[in-house]
Amino acid sequence: MEQWKVFVAIVEHGGSVQAADKMYKSQSAISHSLKKMESTLKHSLFTVEGRKLTLTPLGKLLLPKAKSLLGQATQMEVLSNQYRDGMLNEIAIAVDVLVPIDLLQDALDRLAQCHPGLNIRVFETALSGTKQYLEEGEVQFGIASTLPTGHNLEPFISVPLVCVSHIDHPLQKMDKINYETLKQYFQVVIRDSGKQALDTGWLGAPKRWTVTNISTSLHLVLEGKCFAWLPEHSVSQYIKEGKLAPVPLVHGKKRGVFLQMAVSGKYSLFKEVQDMVSIFRDVGAKYQLEQELSEELDSPEQVLTNEPIGVTE
Repeated sequence: MEQWKVFVAIVEHGGSVQAADKMYKSQSAISHSLKKMESTLKHSLFTVEGRKLTLTPLGKLLLPKAKSLLGQATQMEVLSNQYRDGMLNEIAIAVDVLVPIDLLQDALDRLAQCHPGLNIRVFETALSGTKQYLEEGEVQFGIASTLPTGHNLEPFISVPLVCVSHIDHPLQKMDKINYETLKQYFQVVIRDSGKQALDTGWLGAPKRWTVTNISTSLHLVLEGKCFAWLPEHSVSQYIKEGKLAPVPLVHGKKRGVFLQMAVSGKYSLFKEVQDMVSIFRDVGAKYQLEQELSEELDSPEQVLTNEPIGVTE
């Protein structure tokens, strides 16, 4: 198991030196572990290209299996620590930052009523963060647009995103703006919280500021510094107050991110987890119904996507 940890760490951190630093080991110990592993397998896992280690075809094949193996081992340890007399005393969940905080609070309140002694650890994530936590066995439940296979998945909600700026921003003085025009101005984007460093910035955002949470992004937009694609639920009040306004785009004035729920199979039989899934399913259905009713009153052009637009790195 330790050798597989070394193998994955070398890949994720970009080399044996970086892996040694992250694992608090000497570089010689990391190199020895890798050589011993390759000797056992009778195949190389890396090739050296210049000063960079690159995975061999076998290394690429084994990497996802190694991650799965390590994730399962972590889940076993976590489960034994959380288990008490057929019940769980703690559940860890990873929730994408696009999920409305009111929805999350409603779900946690209901779960606390059902299981007063149950502790909940919430990891707030963006892009691949939830997927990573589930794969590594750090959480038992997750909500995101991208989730790993091998888990129990079901639809959750679609979150509308609106491209907005301050009412005094230069973009608000234009008509029929296209993507090329937007590229001339700063866009604030959210960094990927996972190790994959995904980039789904819909413009490529040549001028951008990268932050770690939506509240910072919203603050910068309210200060008139930039524009951003933000969840409608986080900007609707500021639009009503006349502080923000949708950017007058020619196309794609509103976009939606489709979020799903995932449960680790090892936990799906626990009553606490079953109740939690049921609660999130209910609050999600309530949110979706409210969105549909709102769309009947005001239905601007919308594009549905499974990736958070304006989220990057």
